[in-house]
Amino acid sequence: MKSQLVVVIYSNQISDFESLKKHLIDLNIHQNNIILCDSKKKSRLEVIEEYKKTWLYFLDSDCYPSFETLDCLTQYLEKTDHHSFVVSGIYQNPRNSYYFQKVQNKISNTWLNISYELKFKYKNLLGGNFLVFNNANEKLVNEETVKLFWGAEDLLLGHTLAEAGFSFAIDKNLIVEHRTSAAFKHFIRRAWLHGKNEIK
Repeated sequence: MKSQLVVVIYSNQISDFESLKKHLIDLNIHQNNIILCDSKKKSRLEVIEEYKKTWLYFLDSDCYPSFETLDCLTQYLEKTDHHSFVVSGIYQNPRNSYYFQKVQNKISNTWLNISYELKFKYKNLLGGNFLVFNNANEKLVNEETVKLFWGAEDLLLGHTLAEAGFSFAIDKNLIVEHRTSAAFKHFIRRAWLHGKNEIK
């Protein structure tokens, strides 16, 4: 039996949430299966813990999947032997993308791939495009992890899930169009936070 999919849009802007929600509805995802995770009020770990034994597909509000992306998700929803699992997808440049968008998406995808190719203990993930199933007995949210709001917390998110026994995989067919409009200042901030949040 195919499991239910809940799409979690990670955003603090209602207009961005509504825009992506409309896009998802156009892809035949029922509106009741689309929820908002306010990035300034709630961590993604809280949502993962709340929706145990449910496939959650996390998207940032500037990450737009296609019908092909949803077809890719189907293979996971049809699994019957469920364990705690994370599937990280990749970013694609939007049409007519400008130079900085291409650079940021290239760096993000490279950062992701290196963590898998070098067999690191902790796998990275792209927080704007990943699928997760939580069947863990271990509690994920504590005084530290509840603070993992927006701000390049993807690395710590991956570490926390790995410590809880989640398996990790990368699927390069799980693609979203990453329509980031971030400025250089924003990019530097994220890079600094990645270093600050890194577990030594």
